[in-house]
Amino acid sequence: MNMKIAAVIVTYNRLECLKRCFAALHSQSRLPDEIIIVNNGSTDGTGQWLSEQSGLTVITQKNLGGAGGFRTGFQNAFERGYDWVWSMDDDGVPTADCLKRLLEFPDANVTFRSPLVLAIETPDLLAFELLPEGSKANLTSKSQAQDAAIGGLLPGIASPFNGTLISRKIFESIGFPIAELYIWGDEVEFQCRARKAGHKEGIVIAAEFLHPKNRLVYTTFRIAGRTHGFPQRTGNPLRDYLTIRNNAYIEFRYVGFMWTIRRHFYCILYHLFEFGPAAAWRAFCAGQAGIWGYLGGHRKYLKP
Repeated sequence: MNMKIAAVIVTYNRLECLKRCFAALHSQSRLPDEIIIVNNGSTDGTGQWLSEQSGLTVITQKNLGGAGGFRTGFQNAFERGYDWVWSMDDDGVPTADCLKRLLEFPDANVTFRSPLVLAIETPDLLAFELLPEGSKANLTSKSQAQDAAIGGLLPGIASPFNGTLISRKIFESIGFPIAELYIWGDEVEFQCRARKAGHKEGIVIAAEFLHPKNRLVYTTFRIAGRTHGFPQRTGNPLRDYLTIRNNAYIEFRYVGFMWTIRRHFYCILYHLFEFGPAAAWRAFCAGQAGIWGYLGGHRKYLKP
């Protein structure tokens, strides 16, 4: 409890959400020692509002996506010497004792600590479904997660950057999020990298964090007698490109070569049969970029 904690919030054009998150931080039973807000070039009055607040550090930069925002915030907190970084998006709301509960968890070896992330619309349900170690079915509700916990912890899993408390030791070991991933999957890649480096992760059941229900929708595609699931296209060229590219990047490095190639092949077929040759070609290019680590292709989809 004597450790120095920096809360890092990344925001972009969600001022009302940011105000709610900011108020929740000031209501904590154990206050963070500093609040660092990374403003990704918001144009909705966020900058003006932040300039009127006290008791926080504001870093304003051009929109580098969530990945670039968290990299900036984490690196800033690390360079200031903080022992832990408490990370969240602007649409998250920690309950009043969330930080205190995370810090109080007795196993010091758990250096990547997530709260239980509940749907802000229906708090008896999880915002993101969970698949604990050794389980065959996803957990979808708060009660299921509580029943599955061992000693107050769901070990081996986390909901990264949604109220996650990250030890300084992790940054010393693996560095920071990859800014070039921009959005979607940057937190998963960081989690996989930390796990691969031997850091212990888990969800502290007593700590709770509210977040909008997961908006990522999966669609199924059946070929050669097997059913495959892919994130549903959103119609946003940037997000659709990044979903495929970042997925391939993560799977190739942390799941395996053959798994990635097979998934990439079926992803191309899905786009070919459902959306036509042009969509299949874009899927092919996005997947290849992820596999080979070319992380600059998304820039052509960014607005000036």
